[in-house]
Amino acid sequence: MQTPAGREAGRIAGEIGGLVLDQTYTEKTFASLVRAARGARRGQRLLFVHTLSSVAPAIDRQAPLPKHVAALLK
Repeated sequence: MQTPAGREAGRIAGEIGGLVLDQTYTEKTFASLVRAARGARRGQRLLFVHTLSSVAPAIDRQAPLPKHVAALLK
């Protein structure tokens, strides 16, 4: 079941990172990250490891990483 916090997290993940999250688990997990980023861990680097989703990957969509994400890999 989708929650309001999960819905917002799914929107944020899509807008900022181009991620598609499933409503059952992954949105709720990302919502926890959003809550931490806005609260006790504000200003700290946080990592979300997206390991599995029931949403099929968009294989034909080879979007480049956002510049700020690519810079972290250098």
